[in-house]
Amino acid sequence: MTDYQKTVVLRAVYNDSDIMTDYFHPDAWFECWFIADMPGKRVSEKKLRTGAAALPSWIRDLGFEYERDYGRYRLRSGFIPDAAMDVYGGGQRGVQFLVEISYSSSLNRANGYYKPIPETHGAFMELVEARALKREADRLEAQSHTAKSRRAVQQVKSILSATAIFDGNGFEVQTPKTRVRRILEIDEVRQAAKVQGIDWSKEVIEL
Repeated sequence: MTDYQKTVVLRAVYNDSDIMTDYFHPDAWFECWFIADMPGKRVSEKKLRTGAAALPSWIRDLGFEYERDYGRYRLRSGFIPDAAMDVYGGGQRGVQFLVEISYSSSLNRANGYYKPIPETHGAFMELVEARALKREADRLEAQSHTAKSRRAVQQVKSILSATAIFDGNGFEVQTPKTRVRRILEIDEVRQAAKVQGIDWSKEVIEL
C-alpha cells in the first residue's frame, strides 16, 4: 500500500484567469519540485519558511510573502525576471513561485518523480522556454488537425453532391456504394475509424 504524507513543494505558477469568460485560475502551475517532508501535522509559516531556506539562493532572493486564505497556507515569491507564460485570454503574464503543502508518496520520491530544483535562473528559463515551445507545438498540431478535418468535410460534401466523377480511372456514375467507397478512401476518415478501433477494409472490399 502506497503511503502519502504532507510535503513541502515548490511550484512555478502564473495567473491564467480570463475575466471576459469568467475563467478563474490564478495559480496555474507548470512545474512542481519536492523540497522536504513536512514535520508534524500542523502547517505553519515557520515550517514553510524552513523549507524555503533550503532553496537555491537565486530563488530565495526573490523574497517570499506569507499567505493564508481559504484554508491554504503558502509563501508567494516576487515575479521571476524575464519569465512569462502565454495565458488563456491571450497575451502573457509573469511567473512566480509558491512554497506550499502537498501530498506526496514515498514511491514517487524514490522513483525520481520530482525533477531537481533549478540551481540557476538560466536553468529555470530553459524550462520556461521548453514549456512555451511545447505549447506552440501543441497549438500548431491542433491547428493542422482542424485544417485537415475541414478539408475532409469538404471532400465528403463534394462526394455526396456529385452525380458522377471523372478522375484518373475515367468516368464513373455515382451510386450509394461508390460514394461510400470514396468517403472511406479519405485519410482523415480512415484515421478516425482507426482511433475508434474500426477496420473498414472488409466493408470496402465487400462494396
